[in-house]
Amino acid sequence: MSVLSFQKEIPVTGEYDVIVCGGGPAGFIAATAAAQNGAHTALVERYGFLGGAATAALVNPISTFKKNGRQVIGGLPWQFVERLAAMGGADDSYPNGNVPVDAELYKLAAQRAVLEAGVTPYLHTTLIDVECEQNTPTYVILQNKSGLFALKGRVFIDATGDGDLAALCGMPMQEMPKPETLQPASLGFRLGGVNTALVTGLHPAEPGAKFQMYEVRKIFEALPESEQVPQFGGPWFCTVLNDAAELVSVNITRTAADATSGESVSAAECRLREEMHALFALLKRHVPAFSGSYLVTSAPQVGFRESRRIRGNHVLGAEEYAAAYHFPDSVARGAHPIDIHRAANTKQDVRFLEQAGYIPYRAMICDGFDNVIVAGRCISADRASFASTRVMATAMALGEAAGTAAALSVSQKCAVTGLDISLLREKLLAQGAII
Repeated sequence: MSVLSFQKEIPVTGEYDVIVCGGGPAGFIAATAAAQNGAHTALVERYGFLGGAATAALVNPISTFKKNGRQVIGGLPWQFVERLAAMGGADDSYPNGNVPVDAELYKLAAQRAVLEAGVTPYLHTTLIDVECEQNTPTYVILQNKSGLFALKGRVFIDATGDGDLAALCGMPMQEMPKPETLQPASLGFRLGGVNTALVTGLHPAEPGAKFQMYEVRKIFEALPESEQVPQFGGPWFCTVLNDAAELVSVNITRTAADATSGESVSAAECRLREEMHALFALLKRHVPAFSGSYLVTSAPQVGFRESRRIRGNHVLGAEEYAAAYHFPDSVARGAHPIDIHRAANTKQDVRFLEQAGYIPYRAMICDGFDNVIVAGRCISADRASFASTRVMATAMALGEAAGTAAALSVSQKCAVTGLDISLLREKLLAQGAII
């Protein structure tokens, strides 16, 4: 392979206390928390809207805010849900704490939240590289329609989902499984004209139950080889708030893919788009509820369940997480089942939690990287605990912890690895976090 050496002077166009990379559930909450706690904050997002998995991948519903009938994730994440519900964009009444959302109103609510907090958003902006002094990043190098530019920061939050910023800084990573054994990628889509009265269990509302649509699964599994049924998962369906509109979110496609490989991502996008149309055609032909349905939209991007995870100061273990061990530095909770999807077949392994687990701040930081905090699915967790902590509600809780910690690090003039944990927990509790 040939190598090209490239050098260019680029302008430094801004300086911030906190720079958050990634505007998904963890990122926009992190930026909001940092700004509300007094930090001059920038938020970098590659799309023209915020929301990540909920908007760019059309994942629906948001999981999971409650366990055993009790709220386990509060604070800024739940305030956002309440705001979205007041706009008509969320249903916060489900007993199990799942929250169906309207992606368009989610985009608007997230945008309003960060702007009202005083965050400076950099949309349509891609993280290119990080300029470090030893292990300490000082600048992020970015690109958008204005060209290459840099922002200087004091504390950086990686909310990219794939640990992109942490990897560029050289933070140690856990070994990633081979692509074929990673949890599969899926392309979400929405259908209109669905006869929702004929689809049993459409609302994933009750606690302690799988929400696969078994009737559809049995139909697909019984089809002859001549139907050429693509690999599928679930399927999982969720109404998009307004039953009268007969709109349904669909999660059914799946394929092996590596989110950290551009070649693999491109191949997955093309493969899953073909398979989405094939599976939709099968639904129309063989499932009465979908006979009159039509494709409204597919997600702007494939959704990835698993990629990089840092090796931080504590690797959250499945057993301590499932046992709800309360860490002295607990900053977030998770209630979603330990849910491992398989790329090679239609199966998934599910272990329901008896109570919500706790996540320590140490799983978000790494010694030697004094101004970097990781939030969202790329925290330091083993593969089994990660299968629960990766979901959106937990990512939002981790985002609040990260943003609050970053702002405190700035105001206290200390490393994120040397932060007074009692002060951080005190701040989070005052914000309504459940830790």
